[in-house]
Amino acid sequence: MPFFTTTIHNGRLYARLGSPIAGRAADERRAVRSRLVCLDLQGREGDLLWKVESRTLGKGWEFEGSPVVDHGRLYVAMRRRNPETEVHIGCFDAATGRKIWTSAVGTAIGGSNDVNVISGLLLTLADGRLFLSTNLGAVVCVDARDG
Repeated sequence: MPFFTTTIHNGRLYARLGSPIAGRAADERRAVRSRLVCLDLQGREGDLLWKVESRTLGKGWEFEGSPVVDHGRLYVAMRRRNPETEVHIGCFDAATGRKIWTSAVGTAIGGSNDVNVISGLLLTLADGRLFLSTNLGAVVCVDARDG
């Protein structure tokens, strides 16, 4: 049973749920799905307020690691293998789950597409900037306002 960390902010719990696989092997027939969820911890204690399925972002995208929340926005790392590995940072409205922007932060060519990749990239937020060690050989920093 996989375990994931969560983020609690302003009476809400935010989490990345689903398969721990962030990059599907080329011959894997089973669809890998991850999702972001927001639960109310106050007024409607434990009720699901919204969820975003990774498949709504386009073919092959998966969420990675726990989201970071600040100033009404939720930020999360995202990955896709198509066949190169792409890493993005996504920004969503913390109240509704609506996508605000995504920013490409790394691409890697090569490696094996014969195995599933289990990864849990984690963002760090400080002074209005998002930091991410991509595990592709780069550490990136983007502005939290617009990526």
